[in-house]
Amino acid sequence: MTTDRINYLNIGLMVASAAAAFVVPFELFLFAYAVLGPLHYFTEISWLHDRKYFCNRRWDWVPIAALAVLLLLGTDIVMGPYQVKALEDLGGDLILFAFGLSLILVTLKSVKARLAAAMGLLLLTLFLHDPAQSLDNIWLLIFLVFVPTLIHVFVFTGAFILLGALRSRSVSGYVSLAVFLLCAASFLVVRPDASDYVVSGYVRESYAYFAAVNRVVLNMLHVSPISGRDFFAQPANLVLMRFIGFAYVYHYLNWFSKTSIIRWHEVSRLRMAAVAVLWLASVGVYAWDYALGVKWLLFLSMAHVLLEFPLNHRSFIGIGQELWWRVCGRAAVGA
Repeated sequence: MTTDRINYLNIGLMVASAAAAFVVPFELFLFAYAVLGPLHYFTEISWLHDRKYFCNRRWDWVPIAALAVLLLLGTDIVMGPYQVKALEDLGGDLILFAFGLSLILVTLKSVKARLAAAMGLLLLTLFLHDPAQSLDNIWLLIFLVFVPTLIHVFVFTGAFILLGALRSRSVSGYVSLAVFLLCAASFLVVRPDASDYVVSGYVRESYAYFAAVNRVVLNMLHVSPISGRDFFAQPANLVLMRFIGFAYVYHYLNWFSKTSIIRWHEVSRLRMAAVAVLWLASVGVYAWDYALGVKWLLFLSMAHVLLEFPLNHRSFIGIGQELWWRVCGRAAVGA
């Protein structure tokens, strides 16, 4: 499939995702997270592993994976009574350190330079640590709440689209980026009547594990609950949920639609069979008990976010290089 055809396919997927998000935002998110999510985690981690996680050295991914394990051990929702209490309030710090460490591993090759940078990063992390764990702390808010969720599925996805457009220099690539942004903006402009939209008890119970993100965003926007309306019927929350549903479902569809470019499927039959079995088992767990599914795959979800950091950094570096060449390269030619 040509690059233009893939871009046009993605434009269609964006519009379809946005349309579905307007109609059933909560249900769309829960379906995408339970069905598309696990397959995305398994296939992307497999793909990243074959590419050394886009780091400079073969084992650079190990400290990032170790930070993901520490994050898991401090998470009450997964570990329950086995939670390591000492790690409970370090979630944001661990993600911040993983993000910074990934940048170090991508940009530096010298062991001495890496150790010096890592020590500086550790001191910065300790300096930014908030013992009170207040979400008024902007750094905690960004790395604990937004990086694993909306920044990962929307900002990083947008960066991949932009980098692809810059490198291919295709009009369809820039059009797909414009449609991506327009779809996201449409939820602020288009406000369909949602008086008949009723969220079932199953959806209410299942979404309880994700509702904190909505509440944090609404609190940031100083949106107070409307008397007589519950959380799921609040107009501002519906607007936000449409965006969240769109961002997540397209994030997954974007990955699967670019198989011919990313080539994540080019693995051994044994590994693909293992991925298929694990995916079907995961979907089965979600179907049996959504809460259990969230606990079962939360570590894998967080691990794939952290292990993708080196690729995220390389994407932004690539965008900067492409834009720099366009500005400075053309200026040099015209001089």
